[in-house]
Amino acid sequence: MSESYVERMRALVGHETLQVAAAGVLVRDDERRILLQRRSDDHTWCLPGGAVEPGERLEDAARRELREETGLVAGELTLLSARSGPECFLVYPNGDQCQVISLIYRAESWSGRLDVSDPETTALRFFDPLDLPETNAFNRALFAHLAAEGYLTA
Repeated sequence: MSESYVERMRALVGHETLQVAAAGVLVRDDERRILLQRRSDDHTWCLPGGAVEPGERLEDAARRELREETGLVAGELTLLSARSGPECFLVYPNGDQCQVISLIYRAESWSGRLDVSDPETTALRFFDPLDLPETNAFNRALFAHLAAEGYLTA
């Protein structure tokens, strides 16, 4: 696999703050539970998603990240949320810092089987939206925003 844009930039700037566009996908099962990915870098639970590569469409990045991190293929996507600002600042365990411009899509349908073979993923699990696991500040703010908008109702 070739080096990503973020990896190439990290080689140049070290741990300094990078501004990164990222796209994630909200996937629900037949019981209306929400799919979360446990990340290998910081061990937090989050929606599947990641950085947009240069020249890549946002929706295409969301689809690619979902497929890479979960094995699932998204059908139609609907934009749910666009966020930025202080609540979108991340510091990773290795000291890398990112100011994220975050877009979240909802998969109206999906196909495939869950696959945890991606190195960024240690676990995949569907959670009741009223009983989400503890996570980092970035994801707490995202979940609070999605709940306030009515997207995390049971």
